[in-house]
Amino acid sequence: MSNVYDIVVIGSGVSGLMCGYKLEKDGYKVLVVEANNIIGGRTRQDFNFTSYPVELGGEMIHGGDTLYYRLAMENKWELFEVFSMDLFNSPINSTYLYLGRERKLIRADQRDEDIQKLADALVSLSDEIDNPNREMNLLEHLIKKQVPFRVLGLADAIYSKTWATDLDRIGVKEAAREDSKPNTIPNNYKVQQSSKIMLDHFSKSLDINLNWRVKHIDTTKDEKLVKVTSYNGQVVQAQRVVVTVPLQILKDGDITFTPELPERKKIAIKTIGMDGGMKIIAKFNKKFWLNNCQLVLCGDSPVPQIWMDGPPYRPLVPGQPSEYVSVGFITGDQAKAISALSPQKQIRTFLDQLDAMFGTSENGWTPASDSFISHMVYDWQKNPFVRGAYSYPSIIPSTYPYKNYPNEILAEPIDNKLFFAGEATATTYDLSTINGALETGVRVYEELKTSLPISNKLQSKPKM
Repeated sequence: MSNVYDIVVIGSGVSGLMCGYKLEKDGYKVLVVEANNIIGGRTRQDFNFTSYPVELGGEMIHGGDTLYYRLAMENKWELFEVFSMDLFNSPINSTYLYLGRERKLIRADQRDEDIQKLADALVSLSDEIDNPNREMNLLEHLIKKQVPFRVLGLADAIYSKTWATDLDRIGVKEAAREDSKPNTIPNNYKVQQSSKIMLDHFSKSLDINLNWRVKHIDTTKDEKLVKVTSYNGQVVQAQRVVVTVPLQILKDGDITFTPELPERKKIAIKTIGMDGGMKIIAKFNKKFWLNNCQLVLCGDSPVPQIWMDGPPYRPLVPGQPSEYVSVGFITGDQAKAISALSPQKQIRTFLDQLDAMFGTSENGWTPASDSFISHMVYDWQKNPFVRGAYSYPSIIPSTYPYKNYPNEILAEPIDNKLFFAGEATATTYDLSTINGALETGVRVYEELKTSLPISNKLQSKPKM
């Protein structure tokens, strides 16, 4: 019985860890298996690049009314507030917009008439939830709304690049549904100690097998236990199994199933979109950007979103010089293009853009290049166990045969044995976010409590 568990959770991202943590606390015998050599999924950190931790993947707490925020408050994790999700009406005024073709940098609350038309179109997007045209994409919608051409690139940076894709891949009806989900406090926060504090909190009492890549899951009806086999031929069995792997892993067929997944599940996996994403993280010896600038959304530019980090948001280390960081967040087709460049051309592209944005006669026109120290790149497209950024509200074709949305179908359990979590299965809160992933971990935990009452759990804890 050493390889038999109540529940096996496949994947140690935040949804898998949250689910496993809550089950373990209730007394279930849980094993988490992870293909990589480190836990965390798409939350990963670097502690050597600067004097403060750098997030290589997901990092934001989007909203002060979310599960992630409540967890931080309950556990007294130190937070600091950054740019608001309400880009156009934030009292912080820390978001800037950059029109790359015009080399024009403006504060978001000082927008011109064209940008105001874009803002109105994006703010009212949730009104399109009843749009009968399921195949209309966001680019078509903005053109229909007569948003001027000169700011369509800015629309891409503001909206579709936040979803890690491109304007013509986002379905208007699906985006409206996402924008209608509840979030009454539009603040954004970061965890001062990094998201690793959350990973450590969930994982400290869990049995976790690293380098355990799942190849096959057998849920044959006549068998009481589900059989999970790794690419190395190892086998574990459980009364229930939870799949939390990134969407692209399911799309690529890395895991096979006996019996095969239902057709509706296959169609859902195919329909939900997931594109590439990467970060270029550059360190500087001085702050060359505007004092209150935390975020720049860059239209018609190779790097569409740039986040600023460092003092005063980060504590100074006595005896060490201040370190300032700019993070270039690149997704969609731009991520594919930048990923194909050499490392030297990647950082040169980023520095050239920063110089164009912030260069003046007073700072010598090349402030980023002049103060540059070093950089690092993390390309999630090249992570073999992720292969992209995160899911987005994709166009649902007219041939789609189901009433339920694809992510709702992906979230459905199979035969009361196989359960699904992860940001792509989020139905109540946002797809693509850490909070959305956490919420799915809680959802599956609740499903499992009903499916496998504590009275039916195994009697002895297995030893590996």
